[in-house]
Amino acid sequence: MITDGGGFGILAADALIQGGLRLSKLSDKTANQVKAHVPLYASVSNPLDLTGDADTARYKSVLPLVLNDDNVDAVLAILLMQISSLDSEIVDVIASAKRFKKPILVCMAGGEYTSLHRKMLEEKGVPTYSSPETAADALSGLCRYQKMMRLRNC
Repeated sequence: MITDGGGFGILAADALIQGGLRLSKLSDKTANQVKAHVPLYASVSNPLDLTGDADTARYKSVLPLVLNDDNVDAVLAILLMQISSLDSEIVDVIASAKRFKKPILVCMAGGEYTSLHRKMLEEKGVPTYSSPETAADALSGLCRYQKMMRLRNC
């Protein structure tokens, strides 16, 4: 989980755990690489809190590192557009991360500016949710579906 809002990250983490999932732990190598791109006061655990001053460049540098980690099966990105320095380029940053072939879900809460960016992400095939709990439910459902398909193919 990558967030620019620690509170939303904790809510999502709690919901994921309640949904039967466990939070992955970044490898030491990945954690050290991430530390080179975030302020000293950022939390490099899970949820990975890029802090409220995170801009698009910070997501652009950290997201590929996280997605390259073998310990990570999926990413829930929390984008709080109204309190950070995120701009419309974040849509392309998130959409281009689909090249890693791991599920990416986005949680975005807010008004018109956020709604505009949610629509842009959805048009690029990135599912978005308006609350941490609904995003966590969707990710839990995706995992249950994957397990069911594996059993079906045995």
